[in-house]
Amino acid sequence: PPIKSMSKLFTGYIISDGSEALVIAAGINKDNYKDFEYRVVENDSNEVIPWSKISRLEQNYGAKTPYGFIGKFKAVGKQLLVEVKNIRNYSVREGVIFDWRKSYKPQITQMLISTPQDNPKRRNFFNILTTKDNRGLATKFDPLNNLPLDLAFYKDSVDNIHIDFKEHTSVAYNAFIIKSTTLSRDTTLVSSIVTENSLDIRKGNYYYPGKYELVIQRVGRLGQWPDDQAIRILFEVYSPPYYGRKIPLVTIFNYGFLTLTFCSLVGFGYYQRGKQKLKEAARDQQLATLKLKSIRSQLNPHFMFNALTSIQNLINKNNISDANFYLSKFAGLTRQVLDSNNENFLSLEDEIKMLTDYLQMEQLRFDFQYQINIDSGLNQANIEVPAMLLPCSSIHIRNVNTTSLTATSYRQVACQLVPYFLSYLVPGAHSWR
Repeated sequence: PPIKSMSKLFTGYIISDGSEALVIAAGINKDNYKDFEYRVVENDSNEVIPWSKISRLEQNYGAKTPYGFIGKFKAVGKQLLVEVKNIRNYSVREGVIFDWRKSYKPQITQMLISTPQDNPKRRNFFNILTTKDNRGLATKFDPLNNLPLDLAFYKDSVDNIHIDFKEHTSVAYNAFIIKSTTLSRDTTLVSSIVTENSLDIRKGNYYYPGKYELVIQRVGRLGQWPDDQAIRILFEVYSPPYYGRKIPLVTIFNYGFLTLTFCSLVGFGYYQRGKQKLKEAARDQQLATLKLKSIRSQLNPHFMFNALTSIQNLINKNNISDANFYLSKFAGLTRQVLDSNNENFLSLEDEIKMLTDYLQMEQLRFDFQYQINIDSGLNQANIEVPAMLLPCSSIHIRNVNTTSLTATSYRQVACQLVPYFLSYLVPGAHSWR
């Protein structure tokens, strides 16, 4: 990658196996080689070869024309800068850096913390690497590199972490932030290529409370290089403290009043809605009761007159046994009707018994056969239904043409349980649920 040395960026090469480096200049030829000079600087500080003329041209490696030969170099454990310049035009200046060092571990010289202030132009900076200045944010340090081992601070109390490095001319760095929780491990690339001698880590990279790890290493994916070639700094961000924060009584009163008002309005709304539903249910029930009583009022006069007439005919025919049988049926049916007159619901078992007695009485007038079909899955004693079978059957029999009711006539009344409903079916009429 491009490496900044002094005031210019140069291409850098890391030679990890100790090989020799050969430097040639393809742009330098027999016509201009006298206009160029080169020099070699060791570790960006010691000039081992001062500015010198390029006195040799070569034509190897398939080159069509001769090129400038700078030289062969090897400095195991060190770093060399080979720089070429045009003595007639100093803007023409190029170079290359070769690095034979074994360790590329970043070296931190200073670590500053900045805290937020009311005025952004007046921030507090202090060095975290000394207990005298770091305000107690770190108390333990690594004896080998003096980096903090127990750095910790509250959320929003640190705006920026500034790190200064020792000169790293030929090596660019990557910086990662790792946030670890019991359930996950999140990694963020803070800076992809650090060529400067400093790095700023903004608050957004450690905004949420939790445990973090700052990893600075040579450019590459996280974990690509051995652990001894990277710097790891553990730190923790605490949740903001709540002690000492006093909430004014006026604020508490206002929030309490608003909450109480909101709850009261919601409760009143539910109350009004429930009240309206109760009124609607009562109105529907009253309407159903009136309809049921209307049907019953139609049944009673006609049925009583017709039943007594049929019994009288039996007496006139001197059929005393049948007259007594039907008279007992009539008395029982009349008592059941009167008992249920003020009841909106009665058991299915009582309803079927009333219907049976009624149909037996009607057989005196019309010589027909009937059958009542009850679903075997119904618990007749525990099912309560409106008293509708008897009125509906009565209306049906009255409305049917009496000439069609003969000894061969056959009528069925079905009571069946379907999903969510109890179904009544009287053939020739309608079905009710």
